[in-house]
Amino acid sequence: MSKSRRLISNVKYNSIGFIIQLLAGIFLSPVIVSSIGIENFGIFVVVSALSANISFLDLGVGDTYGRFISAAAVNNDVMAIRELVNAGFFFYATLSLAVIVILYPLAGSVLNFFNISPALRSDALFVYYL
Repeated sequence: MSKSRRLISNVKYNSIGFIIQLLAGIFLSPVIVSSIGIENFGIFVVVSALSANISFLDLGVGDTYGRFISAAAVNNDVMAIRELVNAGFFFYATLSLAVIVILYPLAGSVLNFFNISPALRSDALFVYYL
């Protein structure tokens, strides 16, 4: 298969996956709202948005690790794979610790910023800490 055909095929399948994910979100939102309520759904959406934004802290490092680990696996370089896995673990452990240290103390401020009702504050705090 030529590179252009493979590119077109990859774009087509990625687009199909994106459309399925989008449609699932559109059709499942009313079901989720009816089962957990509008205020809890609002908390769910805020937490999902915060999680998505925090995932940008990765800065593409995960994809880079995958590429280098794949290259090392093709060359049967077990030592390089171990070093890459250890470096990746250290990077993500450090990044996670930094996010926790910064965001845990801000929990009250975040809840106040989004005007979470007192009745749902404990649930929102629990979800925030997850």
